[in-house]
Amino acid sequence: MRVADAEDAVAGAAAARERYDLVIVDLYTRLAAPAFADDPRFLGDCLGLLGPGGLVAVNIADAAGLARLRTAARAFARAAPGCELLAVGDTAVLDGSEEGNTVLVAAPGAGAPGAAAPRGSGLPLGLAERLAGAGPFPATVLEGARLDFALWGAC
Repeated sequence: MRVADAEDAVAGAAAARERYDLVIVDLYTRLAAPAFADDPRFLGDCLGLLGPGGLVAVNIADAAGLARLRTAARAFARAAPGCELLAVGDTAVLDGSEEGNTVLVAAPGAGAPGAAAPRGSGLPLGLAERLAGAGPFPATVLEGARLDFALWGAC
C-alpha cells in the first residue's frame, strides 16, 4: 500500500514496475480536482499498475449532469480503448439530477484493436450484483449499455 501525491506516486510505481490489485484515485476537494485526474495518460498509467485481475477505482465528485463522470470515462476510453467500466453510486446522482459522488471502476480489457486480452482482464464476474447488494441505498450500478446510455444518451 502506498499513500502519496497521486501523480508522483503513479509515476514512481510505474518506473519501478510495481503491480497492484487495486489502485484507488480519490483526489477531490469538494468538486475540485487537479487537472491530471482526468488526463488519459494518468488514468492509463493507473491501469498499467494493475496485476492480473486488478481494478482502478476512481471516486468522482460531480455536479448534477455527470460532466466529471463523462470526462473520466472518456479519459479511460482514450487511454485504453478496450477497458471495461462500471459506475456505482446514489441513484439520484447517476441519473444526473443531483450533485454527489460516484465511483468509476475500470479494468483492463482487450487493449488495442487486435490485441489479446491480458489474463485476468475485465471486470470480475458478478461485481455489479455484489456492489448493488452492498449499498449505499438506494444504489445504482451501471455497466455496459446502461452505462453508455447514462453517459451519452441515445445515439
